[in-house]
Amino acid sequence: MNKQASVNETMSNYRRNFYKVYHSTIAPVFRQFEKKRRDKLINLYFINALILLFIISFLWRFFSGSMSANSNEIWVTVEFVAGVAAIVLFIFLPFHFNGKFVDELKATCMSRIISMFGQISWHDKVALIPDTDMNKSCLFSRYNRRISNDAFSGSYNGVDFKICETELMLETGSGKNRRVVSIFKGVVVKFKSNKNANGITVVASKKDPYTGVNNAAKYASFTGFIISSVQIVPSLFKDGHFDFTLLLVYIGVLGAVFLISAIIGIVAKYMNKNKLVLSEMKLEDPDFDKSYKAYSTDQVQGRYLITTAFMERFKNLQTSFGTEKAKCSFYEDEFMFAISTRKNLFEIGNLFKSLDDPKQMETFFNELTSIFLLVDYFKLNQKTGL
Repeated sequence: MNKQASVNETMSNYRRNFYKVYHSTIAPVFRQFEKKRRDKLINLYFINALILLFIISFLWRFFSGSMSANSNEIWVTVEFVAGVAAIVLFIFLPFHFNGKFVDELKATCMSRIISMFGQISWHDKVALIPDTDMNKSCLFSRYNRRISNDAFSGSYNGVDFKICETELMLETGSGKNRRVVSIFKGVVVKFKSNKNANGITVVASKKDPYTGVNNAAKYASFTGFIISSVQIVPSLFKDGHFDFTLLLVYIGVLGAVFLISAIIGIVAKYMNKNKLVLSEMKLEDPDFDKSYKAYSTDQVQGRYLITTAFMERFKNLQTSFGTEKAKCSFYEDEFMFAISTRKNLFEIGNLFKSLDDPKQMETFFNELTSIFLLVDYFKLNQKTGL
């Protein structure tokens, strides 16, 4: 039996076991949750209907002038604040109801659902892949905020893995100068590989701007500079006249900031000269080179890992996940993927769809097994080249 036939048989067995477990143990629980779902949905619609009536009354009083005709300013303020709060509540209440329902559904059913996959565990809102590993991979620039959602750990075909649905952000400044830059949102997958890497090799699509360098921090600083510049423009005009002296002061301060930044950069580069440096690789496939970049601390090892067969698989990987942003890293004995997507993955149901429809479970099965297939696809359980 060839390798592909073996993989297909494994997935077929998974699918058969999945639906066996679903019909025998999950479907009965889902039927109970379907009644809860309908009750919660009716409660949500009833509450939002009352809120909507209040909003309509508020808007009519506001635009008809009835509110402003009231001589009691405190009451007008209270009524206005209540109206705005009602609009906000009307918008966000469905998200709150859905979130509570999804959390309850997952807490009850997720462990049973994944039991058919063998050695695998589900973790809710846990940063299963530690920040130290995220930094070692060199796939992400600096971040200081992290939101974790679904996570899974286990073993497939003899290869240990960790899957983490996560969002990374860089927050700078405070108050009016607070800036939050999204570094990454999607799924991060870490595998134990039989291939040991002495250095680090990274492959990423060119549409991903935050790979290998600290572009996010630069972007945040640049954004802050633009916003500050726009804010200072009105102050250059005083009493209808342009203040040239203030402009010179501003240019002088800006020049001093850039000079200090340059000095800090030179010192940092000198202090880090003995650390690993990722150099860009020239790839053999010109078509691949148009859309992707590769970096490595060891060009010889990088070419051993990034073969033409790997390039073809990596291009197909993006197609199968429906994303234009994907990247991976070989470091130590680890292989890490980061697949960007705004889609909420690994969902088994929500408040606004009937649980009697198995389509959501089919989607969940496909999302999880597609990640398992990366082991076979990239031959992570073999010591041969990729």
